Amino acid sequence: MYKEMGRVNYWKVDRGYGFIHVVKNGLLFKYFLHASNIASGNPVKNALVYFIPSSNSKGPLATNAEIVDVQDNKVSTAAATQTLGGE
Repeated sequence: MYKEMGRVNYWKVDRGYGFIHVVKNGLLFKYFLHASNIASGNPVKNALVYFIPSSNSKGPLATNAEIVDVQDNKVSTAAATQTLGGE
């Protein structure tokens, strides 16, 4: 299984869902993310996230999401390296 990389664009804390944006070849892809599909991490705006792309009857869906913490909108290199190494 391959994992896609994107950024949390929106997260609604009180509802437990949000959206991930992925840009590929200049095209924007949006994936729905539900709290039940988060394997690790805290979903905050601009956080880097690795996930397995899927879909359901409503559209693109992110599953098994691993969210990398963001500090001052910069990704922690050590955390990103650990996440990549685990694939």
